[in-house]
Amino acid sequence: MNRYALMASCLALLCAALPAAHAADISIEAAQEIYYYGDRLTYTVTVSEVTGEPAFLYIVDAGGKKSSSIPLPVSQPVTEFVSPFPFEAATYPVGEWVLEIYYGESQSETAFTLMDSGRAVIPTWIKDAGRLWIAGAGEEYYLSAIEYLVDQGILQVDAPPAPDDGRASIPEWVKVITAWWIQGQIADHEYAGAIEYLINHGAIRVGQQ
Repeated sequence: MNRYALMASCLALLCAALPAAHAADISIEAAQEIYYYGDRLTYTVTVSEVTGEPAFLYIVDAGGKKSSSIPLPVSQPVTEFVSPFPFEAATYPVGEWVLEIYYGESQSETAFTLMDSGRAVIPTWIKDAGRLWIAGAGEEYYLSAIEYLVDQGILQVDAPPAPDDGRASIPEWVKVITAWWIQGQIADHEYAGAIEYLINHGAIRVGQQ
């Protein structure tokens, strides 16, 4: 046996003696089988080993369309994640959804059903508009956000006549209930109901419907 063959044989024996590498396992479980508009997605990720690498999550709709990958930090064996934003109809249609997660060579998935609760869910960006209005932005800025909610059918209002002077308006004191809503003291559907009432009774005047 020449020296090259001897070296190859020794290398093969050395590799055979080393312990086989294994991939860390991962599993994912949604906290609920059914979610409604206004709920926040909550799920638990469990790994057999913390490798220091992130996991990557995909949200898959009923048609099989995947979201962009969402990196998730994995710093402990069991981690609960809560979405920063609630489900809303403009982004998530009702139906079956799947969460797929990848961690190295390991993969897992869990499914849930999204249903319409019938309660108003206000897009998160409306809160940003409310914060700016409270901080001093002109009323026209927040009125355009309210008119968007009316146009999208999120606010269910009668068709009030256009203001006599042609000018939409919103009272300053509405900032109080808007602040309560932004701070989480009242829910989306409660705030929506208050704004609907104020529009229907002329306290908030919106543009021509």
